[in-house]
Amino acid sequence: MALRLFNLGVLIFAALFTATVLLTLAALRLDAKDHYLSLARAFHVDLLRFGAGAAMPRLAFFNDAEYGPYRGSIIALSDGDGPDPSLPKVTAFGDSFGIYYRHIEWPTGAVIWTLAVSLWYPLLLFGAGPGVWLVRRWRLRGSCDRSGTA
Repeated sequence: MALRLFNLGVLIFAALFTATVLLTLAALRLDAKDHYLSLARAFHVDLLRFGAGAAMPRLAFFNDAEYGPYRGSIIALSDGDGPDPSLPKVTAFGDSFGIYYRHIEWPTGAVIWTLAVSLWYPLLLFGAGPGVWLVRRWRLRGSCDRSGTA
C-alpha cells in the first residue's frame, strides 16, 4: 500500500513538473500585460520575464489587473529630509534568490502589490519526487542484475 501511495505521489509530482515546464515555455511567448488569470477581483496570476536577459521566468501574483504586475525597482521614496507624507509608502523585498515583492500604498489609500517567484522553485520541488523514483528504480535494477535474477 505504501508503495502504491509513493507511486501515486510521484505521478502527481511528474504531472506538476511537466505543467511547470510548459508554463516556463509559455512565459517566453506571452505578454504579461495581455495574458493573466484572475482568481478573484483583486488577485491575479501571471507569467513574467524580468528584463531581456532573465534566466528564468517567474510566477507573479498581483492585485491590480488594470495596471498589471509591478516590475519596477522603487525601494523607497523621500524628499531628502525623510519620508514625505504626500508620497506613496513603499514596502519591498528582493530581487533576491528569485523572489521579488513590492507593496506601494498611496496617501489616497490606493494599493498596488506584486509577488513574483522564480519558476526554479516549483521545478525543483516537483522534480524531486520523480528524481527519487528514478534513483530507487536504478538501484533496484542494479541489485537484481548483481543477484542473477532479472
